[in-house]
Amino acid sequence: MNCFNHPEKHAVGICKACQRGLCPDCAADLGHGLACKERHEQEVSALHSIVDQSRRIHSVTPRTRNAAPFFYGFMGLVFAGYGLFERGSMINLSSVMGMGFIAFAIYIYIYNKKIYAAQV
Repeated sequence: MNCFNHPEKHAVGICKACQRGLCPDCAADLGHGLACKERHEQEVSALHSIVDQSRRIHSVTPRTRNAAPFFYGFMGLVFAGYGLFERGSMINLSSVMGMGFIAFAIYIYIYNKKIYAAQV
């Protein structure tokens, strides 16, 4: 592969922003990737920041994957319990909302379990 700007020179790498071949004169080594000198250095640094932030967020996610199902299940029990004990029936808005929360909690729990089982 040859340099995009200097076709007579061999490329030493590819710019992470524009995917063009770069020779040593055109390449800026940012430590986390190459960029076109004075053209795409900020874009490549921004891309690296986004990837690094995503990596940090993703590393925390497995520890909190059950927080949402727990919350929705708890809210479902609260609504269903209120509907049953205060209204005396399971056929009222509070009870129906509670059942909806509980069903959603079960769905999220199964979905999260499937996703994290595939990643391990």
